[in-house]
Amino acid sequence: MVDDFQKLVKDCFVLISLTQDLVIHSNYHHGLRCAYLAEKIGEELIPDEKDILFFAGLLHDIGAQGGAFHLIHFPDLKTQMINDGIREHPYNTTHLIRMFPFLFEGQHRIADYILHHHEWWKGIGYPRQLREEQIPLGARILRAADAFDIYSRSGKDRNEIIPENALHLLKSNGEIDPVIYKILSNLCKSENFLYEYRVIENIFYSHYEKKKIKFLTSELDSNLVYEYIGYVIESKLGASSPGHIYADVLYATQIATALGLSSQEVKDIKIASYLHDLGKLAIPSEIIEKPALLTEKEWEIVRAHASLTIELLESVPAFKKFSFAGYHHERWDGKGYPQGLKEDEIPLGARIICIADALDAMTSRRPYRPTLTFQEALIEIEKNSGTQFDPHIVPKVLEIYR
Repeated sequence: MVDDFQKLVKDCFVLISLTQDLVIHSNYHHGLRCAYLAEKIGEELIPDEKDILFFAGLLHDIGAQGGAFHLIHFPDLKTQMINDGIREHPYNTTHLIRMFPFLFEGQHRIADYILHHHEWWKGIGYPRQLREEQIPLGARILRAADAFDIYSRSGKDRNEIIPENALHLLKSNGEIDPVIYKILSNLCKSENFLYEYRVIENIFYSHYEKKKIKFLTSELDSNLVYEYIGYVIESKLGASSPGHIYADVLYATQIATALGLSSQEVKDIKIASYLHDLGKLAIPSEIIEKPALLTEKEWEIVRAHASLTIELLESVPAFKKFSFAGYHHERWDGKGYPQGLKEDEIPLGARIICIADALDAMTSRRPYRPTLTFQEALIEIEKNSGTQFDPHIVPKVLEIYR
């Protein structure tokens, strides 16, 4: 039981790290590389904290904007300082780390290191303009790992890794601790290090399996882990649709229960509802928050979130079984996305989440259309039974909500 919970939490951390690094058609794996590199540096300077540094590197940007606003696209400090979303992300990430519902060893040190991981050695970083030894050593290590990976991708192709670029920039810009720079330089002389660093997505899990999280509480409830992921998603998307994740969870759970599904099926659908919009974190915020109707090109970008959700969930073992969440925009008549599935080809859980999602969307405030009452939304659900929605589920929805 404890081993299963350990695996779930570790996979939760990987999932939210990968989500942060997701872009359409690609994943930067920035968190995975920073975890690997922070641990390598930590082995030289504070070996007792190498695992803490590993998890700090993995999670250091989960409060950032991601997607088109990923820090990889904004390596210049001046640009970061004038962008509120970028400048605030150490605070946002620290908050998310502290809000993880199960106290574990090193949790608050991880949060403190992340809070200061954009401080520069020469004192011009953020959020507090600390300098030299004022910056916690763990934060200095994170700064080095973060900067090294970002500057290694300073060419036109952000997926191409050129360590020499990073070493050249970091040698004289005053960003990192000179002692850590020497460690980085020595690491880059190792062919094995450079190989593993470049193919981190291929070797990460075999290394990650050996990591252990020491929980400092005896009450370990897996439901709270899934709720936490929903909280992370809501913290990033809530401005455009506040409460949407939780509304979908509520409606989908109520519908699944009313249909007489088993307790395990209801639980799986509830969990999938927390996860159904994961892929939206790769969509530019100016599209997600646009206060007007989207263009066709913008709709194409938005529709990509469904396949991205499937891709993410299938890539992390503990969440693979919930990948049906990404099919919640399929339609009964086969005119939905991402795959144009129809009728019973669509997983039952996705058909239920589809209705839950529509109910909340229609009854929530949108600047480009009127907000419907709940009863008006039910009329729309009934009108679209057999086209958009499963005609076998709709009668039960009408029965429980009218």
